[in-house]
Amino acid sequence: MKALDTRDSAAIAFGDALIALLAEKDIDRITVTELAKRAGYSRKTFYARYSNVMDVMDELVQTMRENTGSIADLPGFATDPSVIPTYLRSALGKAGTGPQSVKLMRYDLIVFDFYNRMLAESLLEEWERLYPFKRDRLGMYADAVVAGVCSICHNWAKMKRPLPIDELCDFLEFYLEGVFGALQGAPREGVDAKGLYGEPPRPDVPARWQVAELRGCAIGILC
Repeated sequence: MKALDTRDSAAIAFGDALIALLAEKDIDRITVTELAKRAGYSRKTFYARYSNVMDVMDELVQTMRENTGSIADLPGFATDPSVIPTYLRSALGKAGTGPQSVKLMRYDLIVFDFYNRMLAESLLEEWERLYPFKRDRLGMYADAVVAGVCSICHNWAKMKRPLPIDELCDFLEFYLEGVFGALQGAPREGVDAKGLYGEPPRPDVPARWQVAELRGCAIGILC
């Protein structure tokens, strides 16, 4: 793909057009002709910048990554359950790229598989350095983090009236507390009517979030 200033109005138009078309069909059914028409530019302008429709998607995702940074570069991303939710809270709240990110979350796109694998591999690499578990076991935890976060965000973005971003991120943090806690050797017994790990119920935490934490712990138990 040819280098392009992400502030270029044509790049913004092609990206917005692609997101709009994704609400109507899968990316492999979108043609250059209809994408250019929806963006308000000619096919000649399109081919002066891109080789195919996937180039537009790659640029769109890369632009958002550049504007929000990489999760794997954040200190504590593999051990602190608040890091990923804090990152998402900032990314989704950004003007311009934030709304685009929310729209992209609605679609199950193959293009994101690459970035999901990168995150899972980064988690695995960090955990191998920290914990005395076999790689295949750590891999299950990494998949639980990536799949869980992606699934929660995907379902949230598809809601007709999405929850506030802060509530989404709080929910994610409690989910990750369960996964990270199990990985770090938190007690795995005592999950009863008294609360998680036998602790007293936490009145400040909504019940549905405590369920998310239990789900994360259950994943750790199964691993």
